[in-house]
Amino acid sequence: MVKFSQYDGGGEEWYAVSAAAPPLDIPPITKPVERKMIFNELIGKSSAAAMNAFSAKIRIQNFTFSTRDGTILDARSYRPVAANDDRLPVFYYIHGGGYLTGNLNIDDPTCSGFALGANVVVVHANYRHTPEFTYPTAWHDSEDGFLWLHDHMDEFGGIPESVVVGGISAGGHLAASLTLQKHLGNIAPSLPPIAGQVLMVPVLSHLETRLAQLAKSEESHLSSYESNKNANMLSLAEWRATLDLLKIPDPDPRDLRINIMNATLEEVKGLPPTTIGVCGLDILRDDGLEYGKLLAEAGVPTEVHMFRGMPHFFRGFGDKISQSKRWDAVIEHGVKWPLTAPNGTGQFIIKEKQDWT
Repeated sequence: MVKFSQYDGGGEEWYAVSAAAPPLDIPPITKPVERKMIFNELIGKSSAAAMNAFSAKIRIQNFTFSTRDGTILDARSYRPVAANDDRLPVFYYIHGGGYLTGNLNIDDPTCSGFALGANVVVVHANYRHTPEFTYPTAWHDSEDGFLWLHDHMDEFGGIPESVVVGGISAGGHLAASLTLQKHLGNIAPSLPPIAGQVLMVPVLSHLETRLAQLAKSEESHLSSYESNKNANMLSLAEWRATLDLLKIPDPDPRDLRINIMNATLEEVKGLPPTTIGVCGLDILRDDGLEYGKLLAEAGVPTEVHMFRGMPHFFRGFGDKISQSKRWDAVIEHGVKWPLTAPNGTGQFIIKEKQDWT
């Protein structure tokens, strides 16, 4: 266990903004299906309104793709109008939402912003969610979307050798899994290697696996799972309830689709350039930092960005939080940076400001 307790606390801006913000108009529903429906509808309305700012700048195409079990899912591409018909790098984006919520409509503004900011084609493929679909459905769907993307590269003008994969929270989990499985040769070995990965506040292990590992350490009380167990946005109890819907009663520590950070040094050697964003007040903080350290020591070009004093996915509060602009800049840089073929330094550095040197 590596100690990162120096990043505890200090969330004055977050506490001020969250205290003043009105709560989401979601009734206290205990059934996940109903909560998902109401959340998706509510956030979808605000996303539709936000798209007005992008309508003249982004060309959107809608697609469908077939999964390995024959299910038809939706996908969408976002391309800067100013790029005309030029071939562009591709950012394969996988949305978060605790494996429960999220869809294409909710992330329309997010994907449009990434396309413009990084001058890439963003491809967003849907996946099936809990509680109706349990592990490993979302993982398989995300992998199948990746295969479909390569089969239809010409339709949205992408460059096959320049595909960066990324996601936020649970989407970061799926993205990290996809990237590692592709690297290990378990997915589409004939396709070009993934060019980079962007993992923002990612899930990198199953909670029960992680807690069992921490229990063996005399310094487990210093873990972010302890210091941030009652944090806003994602408490320990909320995270356990979220993962329970995946129905993984006895997670295998060596199942690297869910326990990515249990990969060995040899297994991660040769992974593509990686950007990791972590938040100081997030229970998942130390997992992201430890994985970043592992990658750096393995010679993988790695940039780790710390959002001190912020909880899990604070970005949902938008411009009310000063670090939201840096969040967006980190992702846009994380998409472009791997395409410059950076070299690994072997050094593990945690950045707390927008510094791309």
